[in-house]
Amino acid sequence: MRPAILPELVASLRIVFSLSILGDFIGEMFASKRGLGFGPVNAMGLGDGTRIMVIGVFLSAVAIAMNFIPLEIESAIRHRSSRN
Repeated sequence: MRPAILPELVASLRIVFSLSILGDFIGEMFASKRGLGFGPVNAMGLGDGTRIMVIGVFLSAVAIAMNFIPLEIESAIRHRSSRN
């Protein structure tokens, strides 16, 4: 028997993880000399559109994967709890 809060806990962890990654990225954009947040800012200064797009596609893929994995876990937990 699982605690009833487990599906909501997984859903909240998904949201918290997304917001923490976004906060880290924004912090790197404004206060860092290296990292994925600094990369696009530096590339904009150099006029390197390809680098900006590559970093954007990479960050989008990571964000989608990191949102999809907990979503699938949440779905499996909800499905299992509804069967019982």
